[in-house]
Amino acid sequence: MQRVVINIFDVRTGKVIRDFKGTVDEWAGGKEDKYFARLGKNLISVYETETFSLVDKKSLKIENVLDFSWSPADPILALFVPELGGGNQPARVSIYVQMGACSFNLI
Repeated sequence: MQRVVINIFDVRTGKVIRDFKGTVDEWAGGKEDKYFARLGKNLISVYETETFSLVDKKSLKIENVLDFSWSPADPILALFVPELGGGNQPARVSIYVQMGACSFNLI
C-alpha cells in the first residue's frame, strides 16, 4: 500500500497548517463535509473540517476495529469489528451519531 501525505494549506499565506500521513484507504468524509476520519490501529480519529482538530480532542478507541464507513446522507459513522476468539466474541457493527453524542452496537 502506498503511503501518502495530505497537507492542508492556509490559502492566504501559503503555509501548511496541518498535515496527515497514511494510506489513501484510511480516509473518508461525510456528505456535508463537516468531518473526515482516519483509521488507525485500534482507533478511529475523527476531525472537523473547519478547524482540522480532533472532535472532542480525542480519537475513538475501539479494540480490533477493522473498517469504517460514513452514511451517505448524514454525519453518522459505522465501524466494523470482526469476530474474535474463535467465535467466542461475535463480530459487531457500531454506529456513532453526532460524533460521540450517541453510539449503538449491532451484533
